[in-house]
Amino acid sequence: MAQIDVSSDSSDDELRKTDYFVNDEPFRTRDPIVSGREVLSKAGFIPADQHILVQIRDQQTTGRELDEKITLRTAGPEHFRAFPGDRLFTFTVEQRSQVWGEPQIKETELRSIIEIGDDEIFLLEKQDEADVRIRDGASINLSAFGAERIAVIQRPNIQVKVNNQGVSMSWGFSTGAAIKEAAIAQGVDIEEDFTLTLEVTNGDDLVIGDEDPVFLDGEECFDALDNHEDS
Repeated sequence: MAQIDVSSDSSDDELRKTDYFVNDEPFRTRDPIVSGREVLSKAGFIPADQHILVQIRDQQTTGRELDEKITLRTAGPEHFRAFPGDRLFTFTVEQRSQVWGEPQIKETELRSIIEIGDDEIFLLEKQDEADVRIRDGASINLSAFGAERIAVIQRPNIQVKVNNQGVSMSWGFSTGAAIKEAAIAQGVDIEEDFTLTLEVTNGDDLVIGDEDPVFLDGEECFDALDNHEDS
């Protein structure tokens, strides 16, 4: 790990430099207190008053005003997101208020911000209809009337069928190889080199290769067949 030289040849200014990121681009400053306008302008978002700045810290997203003074931490780099426009979209995750500068947020980005594990997923809570599980990699709509409420839950187990036998899998993306492996472990009489197909309503069955991604929502039916010709 690279270390800062703290000998007498090192300047105080160099030691006081602080790292921060705007839209994943790195920047440095000698001043530990900056304004929202300075962060936007230095990152090239000009004019600053036509942009929104959101700070990401400790699993929290916070809108920052242009003339607001922001104290940067020296223990680790700060992270900001800049957006064109003048509107913040509000939502909650686990009853904790959040904001964003676009009407949608990627599930992958929110997962990174909130720091949830692979065994957890987001659940969009609805008042007058069934709650909705947020698929891995999907976009979450924040522009609906009122603040969206999002919970974090354990990734559920679901049941698919392989050759008409029930197989327990995790809800979410899997691969053909993983489905066959799980089926074999749960007593389905197939081999790893069998050809796996997904039954499709009103269409031709879909061949699922070993590395092909497939989203398992429950109730999917697969066929695994030995298509090797006898020698």
